[in-house]
Amino acid sequence: MKISHKIGLFSIIIAFVPMVVIGIAGYRKGVKMLFDNQIQLAEKSVIRAEGQISKKLEETKKMASFLAAEIETHGVQEGFKLFPFIVSEYKDYKNIYFGDEATGKFMITPEVDLPEGYDPRKRPWYSIAQSNSPVVSAPYIDASSKTTTITVSKAVFKNGKKIGVVGIDLD
Repeated sequence: MKISHKIGLFSIIIAFVPMVVIGIAGYRKGVKMLFDNQIQLAEKSVIRAEGQISKKLEETKKMASFLAAEIETHGVQEGFKLFPFIVSEYKDYKNIYFGDEATGKFMITPEVDLPEGYDPRKRPWYSIAQSNSPVVSAPYIDASSKTTTITVSKAVFKNGKKIGVVGIDLD
């Protein structure tokens, strides 16, 4: 091999190796930057979603308290008259209902088909509502829609005695 060919090959190798090293380093840095950017975007999305969920739960707790107060003040039948209006205005509310402590009677808006022998007093959303503060249930499979649901519920008292529980379902 001629010396000029050796010098040319050596020159190509000297130029090519740094380009490859710089290219690999740049590629790795670019991938890391993209990955870090995606992590930051995901974290921001989670924080934003958490804020929206917290806001929705607080709003729903206030609504459950309002409905409980209406039932306490004006009676179950008068309070129930508000349910259809509220469900139509708040699209995130799947159902609003009241379970009677004494009889187990269940009033729900909108109406749904429930399993035979359905007793609201035996449901988790009902049993956790014991105090004067609204509570949020753990996610559960809804008896009528068979979808994962959470309920914001609040015990309703009359003259210091629990008369039932009002509940609002959210998907």
